[in-house]
Amino acid sequence: MSAAGSAYEAITEADIDAIADMEELRNIAKYFLRRDREEDEQIEQRIGSLEQRLDQRDEQIGTLQAALHELKSFREAQPAEASTPKKRTTAKRATPGSAGSAEDLRVGQRCKIKPSGKQGVVRFMGKVSVLPAGVWVRVELDDGKTLDA
Repeated sequence: MSAAGSAYEAITEADIDAIADMEELRNIAKYFLRRDREEDEQIEQRIGSLEQRLDQRDEQIGTLQAALHELKSFREAQPAEASTPKKRTTAKRATPGSAGSAEDLRVGQRCKIKPSGKQGVVRFMGKVSVLPAGVWVRVELDDGKTLDA
């Protein structure tokens, strides 16, 4: 017998079963590796989505902080009157060009609210970024009540 023939005859059924088992193990390993890669990709996509949402929230928080800062600045610009209790105030948007519009008013000036006839002092005039566009006027009323306008 030749050497090749004797090697062939030396392979037993157990050897063939062992080779088949190794092939099956290799296929199982490939399956799990592929599945793990797909899961990793899904996790990466989810992380990217969450990071994008966090960035959007950060932008919203920045906008709200800027608005809060502007409102605090507005309050600080109001004159403090230590001797008299603080009166309630109201803000009303003035229509340019109308009778009694913001163009006719100045901070510190007395004014009369139409149509109620209530009177007060102008405490603020200007644009407020968190309110609709236009010139806003804040009036401290003499009677201390709030005018809903």
